[in-house]
Amino acid sequence: MKHQTKITKHTLADAGSDNALFLGLVTSEADYKISLLLNRVCEIKLSSDKPVVSPISSGDNVSFSHFTSVSEFTNVGYQLISNKAKGKTLSKKYPGIDYILIINGTISKTSKEKIVSELRNNSLVTALFFLETESHIHNNIVLQMP
Repeated sequence: MKHQTKITKHTLADAGSDNALFLGLVTSEADYKISLLLNRVCEIKLSSDKPVVSPISSGDNVSFSHFTSVSEFTNVGYQLISNKAKGKTLSKKYPGIDYILIINGTISKTSKEKIVSELRNNSLVTALFFLETESHIHNNIVLQMP
């Protein structure tokens, strides 16, 4: 007769959404200047990537600049996405935000606080906001990415 073993269920956290940090940046600076600032503050190497393309009502597409950086040594990825292009906004919920910074992966609380503090104290950044990580941004931006 076989011995029955107890089955234990484990719930794994979804690394894509639970660990994501969404920051909104307000600035008058160009995207390359903000990417250079983030490279210095976050100690990463953001590089230009395929733009995020969003359809508009007239049938045309609008391209929003997109910079990415993925660490080879940690599971943290950074994305800087322009929220404005050709008078249109990528996220209709946040029309006053110029750039959206998405940090995916496990990052310590002290690292998050350091990034936020240095960006808020930098003269290139007018304002910095924590954005909702709920479905609006995730569906509107991440799903439109190449």
